[in-house]
Amino acid sequence: MRAGKAGSVNVHLHPLEQGSGSALPSGASHCVLPQLSPPWLPLPCADPPRSPSLTLFQETREGQLAFLACTVDSNPQATLSLYQDGRLVARSSSHSVLSQRRSITSTRNALKLEIKKVVPEDAGEYECVATNSYGNSSSTQLFSVQSESAALQTHGGVGSRRPKRLPGLKLPAPPRADPAR
Repeated sequence: MRAGKAGSVNVHLHPLEQGSGSALPSGASHCVLPQLSPPWLPLPCADPPRSPSLTLFQETREGQLAFLACTVDSNPQATLSLYQDGRLVARSSSHSVLSQRRSITSTRNALKLEIKKVVPEDAGEYECVATNSYGNSSSTQLFSVQSESAALQTHGGVGSRRPKRLPGLKLPAPPRADPAR
């Protein structure tokens, strides 16, 4: 640190070299300088991506709309990659329509996959991997699709006109019509 123009101070920061004996505690930022950084002088931080958030917005039934969103805190910006069962589905560096049913939207540190008319083949383990020049991190989420025939059986569709009776459950008798009326 040395004095600059009247009332100013110049700070020269040098990157730490590997093996220099200087290390940051686990999880610490590369720019923590509390004694040199007053609150009005923000210093840019550089960190590996934190664990990405992978969120599913879905109707689990076949034929419905689903969204998978991956977001991460990272500086510099991370490249996000989305995998389904180990196969690359999307990357944040591309805004594209993957098929008539699937499209990708990405913004800074965010990637969204939209799936129209979900089919059983869309089910699987989805993994979001965030990578920048300081490292990478990932998170996974299971996505399941209920077939149309299973949805009909569970929700009272074809072949289920009456609810099933549970053994030992006694229901009150329905009220009788009053013959005097």
